[in-house]
Amino acid sequence: MQKDSEVNSAGWVSNEQGIGKITFLVFATLICAAIYTGFRVLPFYYYYYELRNQMEAAIRVSSSETDEEIRKKLNYHIRKMDLPVGSNEELREALRIDHEGDRMRISLSYTEIFDVDFMGKNYVIRKFNFTAQAGGRR
Repeated sequence: MQKDSEVNSAGWVSNEQGIGKITFLVFATLICAAIYTGFRVLPFYYYYYELRNQMEAAIRVSSSETDEEIRKKLNYHIRKMDLPVGSNEELREALRIDHEGDRMRISLSYTEIFDVDFMGKNYVIRKFNFTAQAGGRR
């Protein structure tokens, strides 16, 4: 039978098995926190790139559509991705479509919030500011 604790040269009782359990718990907690953060934050970046792709696609077909049709299509995708842009009126103001000759530029700024609910309170961990934009020839 193995001894779990021994007396070292300084007269202290060492329990290496207990230290191993504490180390495991600390690393397991850190790994769980990293996985949780990844699942909460990675969608922010996915939706950002998806919105940019939708804007680029809208610019490619912009010669056959009006600004209002482009706005409606982008509004649909923005609502589908559940981006925090506010009401339809606020989105209409925030979604910019600019023309310079035969070039077109679409942009939208918004903020995603990474928060955690703990013991009935909501804690904001970090705010992520995004500006999705695309430009090209009509």
